[in-house]
Amino acid sequence: MPANTRSSRLLAADGSKTLLESVLYSPDLAVILAKRYDDGTAQESTVGYEEIKPLKSQ
Repeated sequence: MPANTRSSRLLAADGSKTLLESVLYSPDLAVILAKRYDDGTAQESTVGYEEIKPLKSQ
């Protein structure tokens, strides 16, 4: 199953857009794979995981 993307816009008090956050989520793994932040400039940043390991059971 492909990953899902969800976006959120954070607005300033005057209603202007200040930040767009996109989340890449894998339903099969039930985990967020990456987050992308865009403040409307050329400086877009993506934070992702290179490796995902299962948690140790107790």
